[in-house]
Amino acid sequence: MNKSWAMLFCAIITQTSFAGISLEEGLAAYDEKNYAQAAQILPKYLEGSTEAQWAMVNLYAEGLGVKQDKEAAMKLARDAATHRHIPAALYLAKAYKDGNGVKADFQRAITWYRKAALYGDLETQVYLGELYENGEGVKKNHRESQKWFLKAAEQGHAKAQRKLGEIYEEGRGTQQNHGAAIKWYSKAAEQGDAVAQFALGRYYASGIIVEKDFAKALLWMNKASKQGFAEAENEIDGLKSKLACIESSKTNLFGELLNCTDRESLRLSLKTKGIKILKENDHLKGDWYDPSRLEKGAAELYIEYSGLGLFTFARYKYPSDNDPLLVQRVKQKIQKQYGKPTETKGFVRQGKVAYIWNLSDGLTIKAYRYWPDTTTFVEYVKSDTSSTITSNQ
Repeated sequence: MNKSWAMLFCAIITQTSFAGISLEEGLAAYDEKNYAQAAQILPKYLEGSTEAQWAMVNLYAEGLGVKQDKEAAMKLARDAATHRHIPAALYLAKAYKDGNGVKADFQRAITWYRKAALYGDLETQVYLGELYENGEGVKKNHRESQKWFLKAAEQGHAKAQRKLGEIYEEGRGTQQNHGAAIKWYSKAAEQGDAVAQFALGRYYASGIIVEKDFAKALLWMNKASKQGFAEAENEIDGLKSKLACIESSKTNLFGELLNCTDRESLRLSLKTKGIKILKENDHLKGDWYDPSRLEKGAAELYIEYSGLGLFTFARYKYPSDNDPLLVQRVKQKIQKQYGKPTETKGFVRQGKVAYIWNLSDGLTIKAYRYWPDTTTFVEYVKSDTSSTITSNQ
């Protein structure tokens, strides 16, 4: 038998040997790394089977059981990708991105990445979100970025949920929305995302939207810290100190315990409450505000801090034109919160008047007026600055 007849005989025997073998057996041969056998069986099923197409893509791409043919691999990948096969779409995207078997073309790569994302691949949705977020190879587009993060986030992808939290917290390409930020941070944090846990801890520590809760803040900071998130670790000692301080403190201003607060925290609380800023300057000892929106009758609030930025003093000013009972009304309001004053000086109907509360946490509150000017003042004074803490916020 000559050589040509021998080759024909082998081909006939081979075709006969694989006749009637099913697609499942071909795919099993591929899975078992019997590539030569898979390469004989699977071509019969390329029409209509994305599984067969995808297996042959890998065989041609790597030269497994067949002669390496990257052009054939690309053709089969296109066939599979047009039938919503995600790995095939990603193969094409990466090939165009890296110039592997084709000329590098990032725009074509993006086309196939988008198809994979639209087919439902979560990681690709996040990848596209980051590309548009940073403008890598595409024009920066916050709306497009948010769209892809949202698709993945709604399907439970933790990183995408955290990214949405960042978008809403910072107002990137959308209106700032702390409520939405907390919603998405919470979902990501529950899944163990350390960055989201840190962000959620900050929200509870600052009291933006949520009620200020140092215990919850510490809980989330601890979770993030255990995953090696250094910024969370830096917050833990300060939060522990604040929790200890809270146990022995009672005097507050707009929800801030004055023994336990600092300039940054108090400024944030005032901003959250909507207090109008008259002057804030880090180079001055104090800040000035118009508190009239929340404190009826008050025209000015001055707050002073120590060199370390800790609260030391606050004074309300209640302007009055010949209203001798104003100081008594102010006193009654304070009395509802802190009880009767520990000391009273003067007479409310005429002359100088002062009501003083010496509180158990070391703070002193004083409501007073001069005479004949009936303008009334209320002061909060921290008498023992040595017992205060330094905030790490």
